[in-house]
Amino acid sequence: MKFDKVSETFSERKEKGSIKESLISAEEVLNEITEIAMHKLDMYTDEDGNQPFDIDEEKVEALSESIKENGQLEPMIVRKKDGRYQILSGHHRYLAMRSMLAKYALATVVDVSDLKAYMIVCESNIHHAAPPPSKLCKIFLRYRAAGKEEKLTADQLAKMFGISREQMYRIIAMEHLTEPTKELIDAGLISTNSIKQLRTLTPDQQDTLADYVYNEDKKLTKGKCDKVIDLFIGKPDATAEDIDECLNSDDKEKDPANNYTAMKKMSKEQLSEYLFENLSRFTSAGDILSFLCEKEV
Repeated sequence: MKFDKVSETFSERKEKGSIKESLISAEEVLNEITEIAMHKLDMYTDEDGNQPFDIDEEKVEALSESIKENGQLEPMIVRKKDGRYQILSGHHRYLAMRSMLAKYALATVVDVSDLKAYMIVCESNIHHAAPPPSKLCKIFLRYRAAGKEEKLTADQLAKMFGISREQMYRIIAMEHLTEPTKELIDAGLISTNSIKQLRTLTPDQQDTLADYVYNEDKKLTKGKCDKVIDLFIGKPDATAEDIDECLNSDDKEKDPANNYTAMKKMSKEQLSEYLFENLSRFTSAGDILSFLCEKEV
């Protein structure tokens, strides 16, 4: 699954209209543009105290230089909360201005629900870069939980992110995976196509697989993940060594030194080079002579 598609979908929507125009009604805008003291601004956090986005330090630095030269060209979007102002859009601008020791920032003040606030945060940050699968999982779960209230169907939600319903549910299944497994999927070392199958493994089995991938630093395709899952079905207490043997057994079968059928497909030049470089891999001269007698010259 190409998660850049999610970023592209949100970028296209932003080009057609600003976040304020696409998500916020005129009735929800309390102040179009106003100055707010920097010390009264807080960065957005969800109910768990987490920020559903990453900060790009290079972008913060670039914005700092731009604001020094041209001033703040685009206001932040904030909402009142607990006597302060919570930033919904403009976190990079805020950090850039804070690094400059700015005293005031331009902002649009809105009055929106918690879900709408979360949607603004997601839309304003996703277009910068494709979010990793684990963050998409949290976003999908939050949106889905509010689906009944907002009358948002699964198909509509998937369409918002530019992916299929099946892909969305595959990512949602990540909630059943251990943190090490999620990290490897985010890093691209485990195929996202294997998420639904991986959730059938116990936490200990997932951690064993994660240990193997971390140590080998090799990407696991869906085919390889399927083999590991089959291994655990037959041997629930399989070790990392068992996984290594399971995944490398096919390579040994394909090795010409163990598979004469593959050697027979070589040209005379390829065969000569192979025999010269790998003579020590044969157990006896009889093995080579037997093969050469079958080779058409």
